[in-house]
Amino acid sequence: MSLFRPPASRVPGQLHRLRWLAIGIPVAFAMLTGCVLVGVNWRWKLTKQRVATLAAEANARNNTGTALRGDPIPGNGWDDYRLALGAAAALNEQETWKLLSGFMDGSAEADRRRVEQLLLSNTTILAYLQRGVRRSSGHFAYEWQKETVGAIPLSLRTVELLAAVQVRLWLEAGRTEEALDLLIDMCAFARDIGLNATSLNRSWAIGLYELALDEMRMGVQSGVWRRSALDRLERELEFVDREFPALGPSFVNDALIEGAHFVQVDEQQGATPGAVITSVVNRLLFARAFFKLEAAARQFENCDRRPFEEVKADLDRFAHWDPITASVDPIVIVNTPIDGDAVYTFRGTLTRLRILETAIRYLQNGQTVALDDPFGDKLIVSTAGGKLRVSSVGPDGKDNRGNGEWRPILSHNGRLLRFAEGKDIVMEVALPTVDMAREAVTAQR
Repeated sequence: MSLFRPPASRVPGQLHRLRWLAIGIPVAFAMLTGCVLVGVNWRWKLTKQRVATLAAEANARNNTGTALRGDPIPGNGWDDYRLALGAAAALNEQETWKLLSGFMDGSAEADRRRVEQLLLSNTTILAYLQRGVRRSSGHFAYEWQKETVGAIPLSLRTVELLAAVQVRLWLEAGRTEEALDLLIDMCAFARDIGLNATSLNRSWAIGLYELALDEMRMGVQSGVWRRSALDRLERELEFVDREFPALGPSFVNDALIEGAHFVQVDEQQGATPGAVITSVVNRLLFARAFFKLEAAARQFENCDRRPFEEVKADLDRFAHWDPITASVDPIVIVNTPIDGDAVYTFRGTLTRLRILETAIRYLQNGQTVALDDPFGDKLIVSTAGGKLRVSSVGPDGKDNRGNGEWRPILSHNGRLLRFAEGKDIVMEVALPTVDMAREAVTAQR
């Protein structure tokens, strides 16, 4: 008897197995697909819930300051700011910027008569701004989960230039109190823009702070501020420092914005016929990216209060993420809320504010009260050759013996903005004359 069955006898068994495979493979695929869909949809549900939680967290933050001067007026300052921005938007943007910037830079081509006429014709713009900063609330109403979150229009540049030029003209005319009022109001406006802000609006705020601080510094160095003005400026700057908007929340807000955008894209694709596969893939990628974005944002949420060297080390590691060789989602790289430039510019602006505070305090009463250095330990105060020098070690963390300038040259190193290496952030001012010293002594008596 043959040990092998004839081929014909194996046919029924093979067909039986093929039938099971024909049924089993589609069923298994369907079950696997179902499990994947359930998992993706569950993850996407968590993503939407988390986006809503971040929106509630953002709305719950303290995002309004107090009036820097005078008694508060009931209402929201943004009702007035929008009137100022709207009026400024009606001007020819490029022509106005060129005219006002040229005047600020001392360009020979700047027509002073045209500048003065421009200011006289648009006094309501600055009136709106100065009324807005005295309101009891400066809350900017972000709509976090909508397509348009709330970007500040470009006409802000016109408003800030009009304010800076008006300060110059008032100082030239000896109207120092009015000029000082407007400078403090510029800082209050910057605070209202920067509190609990997005990265874009935060950058607007920093620019406005820098403009105001530059004018204050030049006034101190030129001696245009007399003792009474310096007394007031010392008090006001202490308040400006205390209300300087934190940087960390903006990183979390940017992660929230990206998450809300992912949700909006998903909803738009869901309305498209035949978009099931695309929707599943996008949900999988978007959910993964969103939670990574939030984790990165949380890492820098308290960067304002951490030593700069720690933050700098984290930024260096973050800046060297490689989307090809590292296991980092390319969506995270493109949409990351972590802006290394913002950390440097934020601390640079706060440093200049504190340098100015320290210099004014010394000029007023001879006290060497060095404030905290955002880039190191304490600001460095010295006097030599009839000059007062206040300096910060700057981002390199080294005391370069005052070798530097008010705003060291910036350059890019990879993905991060860098201050010039070996440069301190420095302010120098001539020590008070004998007459001013006598005035100070008499006032103290």
